[in-house]
Amino acid sequence: MVSSFLYQPHVYQSVNTIVTPDILVEHAYLYSTNSKTQVPISRLTSRTVLQRCSQQSRAMPSLVFIAADHGVLVTASVVFNDVIVIARQALRYSQLIEVWNNSKLRFRVIQDGRSRSEEVIFLSKLTSVSQTNDILGATSDLRAGTAVFTTSSNVTNDVVLGDHYEVGIDSSKGVLNLRLKIENIQ
Repeated sequence: MVSSFLYQPHVYQSVNTIVTPDILVEHAYLYSTNSKTQVPISRLTSRTVLQRCSQQSRAMPSLVFIAADHGVLVTASVVFNDVIVIARQALRYSQLIEVWNNSKLRFRVIQDGRSRSEEVIFLSKLTSVSQTNDILGATSDLRAGTAVFTTSSNVTNDVVLGDHYEVGIDSSKGVLNLRLKIENIQ
């Protein structure tokens, strides 16, 4: 049984400065509509190419909070039935919270070169700042090595498995944007 996931994010620090810490994620939770369930660590990956397992799979965009030794990081992911793909690019929560209400989580499913589904969710609609504080608790309460995936119950994306999935965070500050593109192969 896998007991940890090595997450190596690329974290924007300041102009032309990116750090890549090693974070051992030992606990993961999926938070949706006020329910919090534990996720097996073996489901987590940062790989951007997946082998197609079935013709249909539910795919949901997710905002991810990851507690590290020097604060909480925020990134995007796609939650599938049997795997959760996490973006390697990450932002500091303390930077993103300044533009939270104007920031969006974007998600697209692409099949045969055409967009099959597209979702745009304001972060404040996905989780308000006060709800985020409830999820995270006091920053010191969220132990380093804990990941919390937040999804919206309004996203019901039961589409035929796409060739590509794209998820990202767009903020009003250009440097606080990130993208993840996942390719499905047969």
